[in-house]
Amino acid sequence: MGGPALSSAARTPATRDVEAYQLFLQTKSLNQRPTEYNLRASLELLQRAIERDPAFARAWQGLAMIRGCYFTMLDYPMPDALVLAERDARRALDLEPALAGSHGILGFINACRGKWLEAEAELAVALASLPDDPEIWLVHAIYVAQSAGHIGRAADEVEAACRLAPLAPTFALNVAAQKILAGDDVEALRWIESAIANGVPRGIGPVVDMIEQIARRQGRYTDASRCLGDALSPPLRVAGGAAAIKAFYAALSDGSCVANAIRTLQSWEANLQIEDLDLRAAQRLMRWYTLLGAVDLAYNTGFRTLDRCAVGGTVGVAWGLLWMTEMRAFRQDVRFQSLVERLALIEFWERYGPPDGSELRDGVLICT
Repeated sequence: MGGPALSSAARTPATRDVEAYQLFLQTKSLNQRPTEYNLRASLELLQRAIERDPAFARAWQGLAMIRGCYFTMLDYPMPDALVLAERDARRALDLEPALAGSHGILGFINACRGKWLEAEAELAVALASLPDDPEIWLVHAIYVAQSAGHIGRAADEVEAACRLAPLAPTFALNVAAQKILAGDDVEALRWIESAIANGVPRGIGPVVDMIEQIARRQGRYTDASRCLGDALSPPLRVAGGAAAIKAFYAALSDGSCVANAIRTLQSWEANLQIEDLDLRAAQRLMRWYTLLGAVDLAYNTGFRTLDRCAVGGTVGVAWGLLWMTEMRAFRQDVRFQSLVERLALIEFWERYGPPDGSELRDGVLICT
């Protein structure tokens, strides 16, 4: 949801090229409203700034941050986003080693690759220089702590970030996500509406997922179904997404429809090209299969998704889904150990402690 960190403690002039600096400043407001148009506009402005001053380290860092946003905003595909983001972040550090925000970006990239200890180390370097930087705290909360099941710590970090930047709409959205994990849907909705009022698009994936989850928990199945249906991408719709969503919510309303809903979801998944089953769609299917009692199918989707991510050298991003209340049956299945091993989380837990409410015994996670 929130993008990789962008701030810097450096006090040296960013660039001596006034026009390059003006181009850089224009991206600040655009990035607070992360529509695809705004992100593409930011990329263009930063590239123009670098053409004017190739030694403009903060512009290179800005490029890395935007590419990272493209990787997390799965609605906005960009080939080789992480590879290019790492290149740009390292270029920024070569030019200006004190640019601590670039370490935050590298922390994010390492988390996406399942290199959790390296992610923690990079973010620690960033925070040592910028302890009051809200973006770095947000990256740690969402992409490391939450994915590792350290939900209490993630909640504290997200709220701290929001206090440091109370007007940043993307931060408000992440507070909402934490409230949903905690089961506080009323507060979550308040934060969502605040984020939307301040410029976050209502139709982006994270917003749609949160509004759908709140509506489902409240038993407003028609609203939840409409919310998801309206936001379907063309490939998901053509493959049968609208019918799958309706069937899922029909099953929640009437238990006799569960078998049909499972078949319809399977048909939808089978019709999707592998590149169209993005992480957000896959995580929705994992959650829906689990809610319908089809845990076997949830694991099939999960492992298939990890296979697809591995081709690009990643484990995906933001695996907080695993720790939702709705996923308890999924966590308590014996296959959960294999899944978290694929996510490469065991070594991280051995050093920093197991997920909240769980134990780690000789490398084996025991979920309560």
